[in-house]
Amino acid sequence: MDDVRLPLERPRRRALAWAAILVLGFAGVAGRAVASDGVRQQVDRYRSLLGRYDDSAYQGQREAADALADLGNDPARDALRSLIAEERGRGRALDRRRMVILLSALVRGGGPTEVEEAIKSVESERDAYLTTSLARILASAKDEEAREWLRGPGLRKTTPPVRAQVARALGAMADPASVVPLLGALREDDLSMRAEVLLALGETGDAEAFPSIVPFLSAPDARLREVTARALGMLGCPRGVPPLVKALEDPDRLVVESAAGALAALDAREAFEPLVARLEKEHGKDERLVAAFERALGRLSGTSLGPDPELWRAWWAENKDRGRTRSADPSAPTTVAGPRWYGLRVRSSRVAFVLDVSRSMGWNERLDTAKKELAETLRHLPPTTRFDIVIYSDKADAWSGKLVPATAENIRRAVRHVERLEPQNGTNVVDGLRFAFRNVDVDSVYLLSDGTPTAGMPVEPDEILAELRETNRWRRVRIHTVALTRGEPPGAYLATEDPLAAASFMRRIAQENEGEFREVK
Repeated sequence: MDDVRLPLERPRRRALAWAAILVLGFAGVAGRAVASDGVRQQVDRYRSLLGRYDDSAYQGQREAADALADLGNDPARDALRSLIAEERGRGRALDRRRMVILLSALVRGGGPTEVEEAIKSVESERDAYLTTSLARILASAKDEEAREWLRGPGLRKTTPPVRAQVARALGAMADPASVVPLLGALREDDLSMRAEVLLALGETGDAEAFPSIVPFLSAPDARLREVTARALGMLGCPRGVPPLVKALEDPDRLVVESAAGALAALDAREAFEPLVARLEKEHGKDERLVAAFERALGRLSGTSLGPDPELWRAWWAENKDRGRTRSADPSAPTTVAGPRWYGLRVRSSRVAFVLDVSRSMGWNERLDTAKKELAETLRHLPPTTRFDIVIYSDKADAWSGKLVPATAENIRRAVRHVERLEPQNGTNVVDGLRFAFRNVDVDSVYLLSDGTPTAGMPVEPDEILAELRETNRWRRVRIHTVALTRGEPPGAYLATEDPLAAASFMRRIAQENEGEFREVK
């Protein structure tokens, strides 16, 4: 009977098999249709924001590009490649922020091939902003094979500038598997590469890297010592506390500042008294260091007591055996008197004020209010402060050309200079900043502008930011910014003035240079 039944069942099984194949085929077609719809939807969403240059537009495009990447299929990756080609086709009008968004998404949704594509794309553009953004692009990699490529060929076989960006990307990923290859890369002699590798090792949080990092805290080059202090703070290893306490006596101010921040990050309460001692030593001398010690003590204690070392000593005597209290926000403003500029405390003894006097500053009494604000700030500078004033329109110029002490006579002269200022011509932000950086003693800049750049070379905000990254890489000047967008522009300028873009530019300068930002409407 079995011999009779088998031939009869074969046609039925064959029919079922074909039915299954047809079902799977229709499902595949339907899946591709859904995928195609998803790709089209995100591409349309991305393109709908072209022509806008405010932060919310860029954020919307980043979300659309990331959604394409997360589809994880070839049509989505091809769509990203098409958008990249379109952007590159704009030539000199290329939008660098959008290129970073698209290349990051391509890396996010791809593997080693896409990582190499992104690197080659950046290298072919030969653009400073894209080059310094490469680490952010590469850090988007999610695929394990892509990350393995970065740890291997990326760290070994690419050009030195790319290797430094790869190291920074691996650090941003906080990737434990990168520790061994990063330790190998630490042997390179290139200063930039060593600095990026040290920071990357710190970001991994792997205590096994400590013995290889800590010797650089005694390096002859102060730049490496400063980077090492930051790396030890990020690493989170308690063994870093004693060498960092010792680094509080380093002859280089930036090393001391970074050591204080690292001790706070390590929650090193045993550093409390050494920090108070350094605060007392710098009190009334170096306001930026005083601010650094104050921040560190505030983070360790959970309270805000200002710059008076005796207040901190009294607090410590009462609380050192009690443990920390978090009842206060250490970042909250204190009642300590001192100069302020648009609400921002002037925490520096070596400061340059950089003021926009372009034609648009004549609208809505912007320049008049800015002059009054600056004059009031100048009048409150302590005598220990040294300062200069830079003004810029289509060109830039410095009031003194060097930092001068805030004596009563110098303040009077500076205020008279400010009160005579009149609006004129364009907005040359880059030369205003260059003038401020000419003085090697400047450690803090307070920059005001009411619009996006219209003069100078470069004039594109992204190119200016790229130049600042290189100029300020080792100096670490804090740049605090104000966007003065008060009132509506005259009717003839409504189509060309973009207060959202102006505020975005000022915000980005502050964010990338350890500063604070205010918008005054």
